[in-house]
Amino acid sequence: MTVLQEGKVVVIAVFTPPTQAIRLTASIGSTWPLHSSAEGKVLLAGLPLPSIRALLHEPLEARTSRTVTAPDALLAEIQEAAGSGFAVDQEGTAMGISALAARLIDAAGTRYALSILLPTSRFEARFGELREQLLGCRAAIAASAGLPA
Repeated sequence: MTVLQEGKVVVIAVFTPPTQAIRLTASIGSTWPLHSSAEGKVLLAGLPLPSIRALLHEPLEARTSRTVTAPDALLAEIQEAAGSGFAVDQEGTAMGISALAARLIDAAGTRYALSILLPTSRFEARFGELREQLLGCRAAIAASAGLPA
């Protein structure tokens, strides 16, 4: 789970299932860029365009060869995430790592991103299942907290 803080994605909670031989994890307090990560895209999704532009520092850094650095292309991804409630990072932040993130907004308006990170080789094969599980998790949290899904 991450939040938007000082123009970056900040990790606030981590759960690492022990069932895979290769596991990805992050440390609490780790930061990621908004533009290259699935978490950043959903945290920006739904904000007014001037707010999004103010949070993105151009030129956008190419973290990998797959990082979206064209502002219009990134804004299109953010707008798509606003409609679907989720975003994808396929090796945009780090090679070999992909992520799927869903946004959750609490009653006070704080934005959170729930995400699943895993090796790209497993991500592509399981994308549909991962999306269903992530959106189901978000819906369960929202229902428990009395928030709209």
